[in-house]
Amino acid sequence: MEHIINSVEELTKSFEDFKVKQNTRLNKLEQKGLARRPALSTSAQDEDICAYKSAFGSYLRKGDTHALSVEHVSKSLSVGSDVDGGYLVPQVLSDQIQQDLQSISSIRQLASVMAISASAVEILLSQDGEEAGWVSETGNRQETATPRLLKKRIAVNELYARPRATQKLLEDSLIDVEAWLADKIARRMAQLENAAFITGDGENKPRGFLHYASATGSTRDPETFEHLLTGANGAFAGENPADILMATVEALDPRYAQGAVWVMSPSARAAVRRLKDANGQYLWQGGLGAGAPETLCGYPVVVVEGMPELKSGTASSPIVFGNFKEAYQIVDRAGTYVLRDPYSAKPYVEFYTVKRVGGDVTNFNALKIVRFQE
Repeated sequence: MEHIINSVEELTKSFEDFKVKQNTRLNKLEQKGLARRPALSTSAQDEDICAYKSAFGSYLRKGDTHALSVEHVSKSLSVGSDVDGGYLVPQVLSDQIQQDLQSISSIRQLASVMAISASAVEILLSQDGEEAGWVSETGNRQETATPRLLKKRIAVNELYARPRATQKLLEDSLIDVEAWLADKIARRMAQLENAAFITGDGENKPRGFLHYASATGSTRDPETFEHLLTGANGAFAGENPADILMATVEALDPRYAQGAVWVMSPSARAAVRRLKDANGQYLWQGGLGAGAPETLCGYPVVVVEGMPELKSGTASSPIVFGNFKEAYQIVDRAGTYVLRDPYSAKPYVEFYTVKRVGGDVTNFNALKIVRFQE
């Protein structure tokens, strides 16, 4: 009997030792896992950003500006308030607005986009090709010609939107007010941006590529696009009307062919879809898969609201072909401001939102215009 009791005690002790060892091992594994896990930032700057985001939400819902003025909130965002009134939206919301603009605005998706912190940017453009030459290892290096440089200044202009909401909507805790605001702002601003990038006159708005003059032939002023004429006002003309599209592709410098696209209005798209080549085959090709772009003469087609309409008997330029990343520069000034206004449109609350954006042509050789004219 005593022998059995001793055996049980030994087994119990062994089991307890085993449990201790297992717990120790598990604790070590857990500590290693925590050490490898990315650390959560608890810096004062991150705390201030979170506090600012929370305070901005209170400002949108209730108009509470006290939280935005707290020292530890404004310390990390010294430019949080605009001199003309309003508050800088949190970076997360600003990024969301920018992403929405990028996905909605067709020209933004095609052109070059630059972010700046000043009121304008100056870009040096080369008027001539840079000279170069071959030489042996010990041969004389002849001086190469210096290209002519043109300084282009692109200023940013104020673009605003005034979405409205009822106070009841703002008080609903289930509504994501910031997401709602970002969506409303992006949709309205994208429409105005597209129109300015295409036909803007440069007065308090970007200068659009179709606002510049155009001419036929390669001999033309430096800031003039080349256009090709269809031979009829508001229509294709000739025995083979599709030849003008082939000629447009051939007129573009091969350097810009990589990345070139067709940009046209919906009415121009309807006319182009009916064109056939000499063999009776449609020039317009639908996308081969889901999300694949439609093509014309082997190049993608982008239909853009805001391009001139194609009307019978009226001269217009509803089709542009070329490399927009080389041709057009969009400039965004960092930061979007919101001013809450509960008085001007009672019983609605307006959110006067300001964003600064500019745009201009930087390369007149990278685009060709199809001009529907005699």
